[in-house]
Amino acid sequence: MKTLKEIKTELEKKLPPALVGRLFEHYTEIKNNYFLGKYEPSELNAGKFVEVVYRIIESQLNADGSFSALGTHVVDIVGKLRGFENTPRTAGTEPLRRHIPRVLITITEIRNNRGVGHTPGTINPNYLDSTFVVAAADWVVADIIREFCGFPIEEAQRVIDSLITRKTPLIFELNGIRRILKPEMECKNKVLILLMEFEGEWVSLTDLLAWTEYKNITNFKVILKQMHGKKYIEYDEPNNRVLIFPPGVQQAEKILSKYSREAQ
Repeated sequence: MKTLKEIKTELEKKLPPALVGRLFEHYTEIKNNYFLGKYEPSELNAGKFVEVVYRIIESQLNADGSFSALGTHVVDIVGKLRGFENTPRTAGTEPLRRHIPRVLITITEIRNNRGVGHTPGTINPNYLDSTFVVAAADWVVADIIREFCGFPIEEAQRVIDSLITRKTPLIFELNGIRRILKPEMECKNKVLILLMEFEGEWVSLTDLLAWTEYKNITNFKVILKQMHGKKYIEYDEPNNRVLIFPPGVQQAEKILSKYSREAQ
């Protein structure tokens, strides 16, 4: 699978480099804010993401490759996004003229028109709205990668999944020290939450043991073997390292969801 650096290099051959950098900066910000539990639509900072994708489309549909200056606010962005549908078919592909702009309009309208109070005892709409915004941003970035790098949509999805370091307020990190801020949490759940931030990467047994503050290494290895058996992780015992599998990520997300609901 391509690395982020390789993806950026390929995109910069087709798109203005300054916009490529801003695209991943603001996309990562949306994802990280979501995983930090900032569920207010305005807290996700999706507006910056929408504006940079708008400029990318603008640069591709304008014959001279021009786009609105960075650092300036795009006035009536919803109207301008709708206007892309009126551009000639010869100016750009269907995704650039219609599909991506329509998704950006929905993101903008959720950001601007939601986030109001909700009735106590009901599901928090901010969480549902922000979940949609994150999924929409995923789709937009995947489609841009597919459009300009020529990847199948499945490969584009794998690429964007690898771009994000999943963060959670349950973890405190400073100078390489990581701690789960819920001391009552079961060790196996701590392991999954800690590994979630390193999806696709090996983590040493030594680091995991230190981060969980588990005292008995023999029992700790037993726990890892049990998790290996459930296919939550790959426990490479000869090399003393651990890798989280997709079922482990899913289980970690369920744990995070439980604590997020309790915090609301």
